[in-house]
Amino acid sequence: MTSYQADVQAIEKLVEDLFAAISWDEKTSPNWDAFRSKVKSEVVLYPSARPVNPTSLDPFIAMMQGQKDSGGLRTFDEAVTGHKILVFGNFAVGLSAYSQQINGGDIGYGVNGFVFIKENGQWKIGAMCWDKETTEHPIPADLK
Repeated sequence: MTSYQADVQAIEKLVEDLFAAISWDEKTSPNWDAFRSKVKSEVVLYPSARPVNPTSLDPFIAMMQGQKDSGGLRTFDEAVTGHKILVFGNFAVGLSAYSQQINGGDIGYGVNGFVFIKENGQWKIGAMCWDKETTEHPIPADLK
């Protein structure tokens, strides 16, 4: 395996672990410590809502935890369905398609965009944005 392939695999695992950390059901809680360990402390997050309102890590976690605590999000399940990762030296960009199910409802799909930074041999997320799949914006077949 080349170092490029090893970097791609490490980044794919990082994203899969990130999704596992943010998922929960009625019996489990999100693992915010694991989530934090995957991102830079100064990460910028761009949710799918428009107009876009970028947020940082602590407000995002507080918002998600608040929705769980209030019962608005009883369950939240996200899983990666595909990746495209490009690495150059100590940075990478990537797209990860995902499936999402909230409160046992219909399964939806979307794509996350990432900027990854490698420091001291470890990859972390420096920025992240996401959007939901629609009929006008279907997920490309090669990303599923």
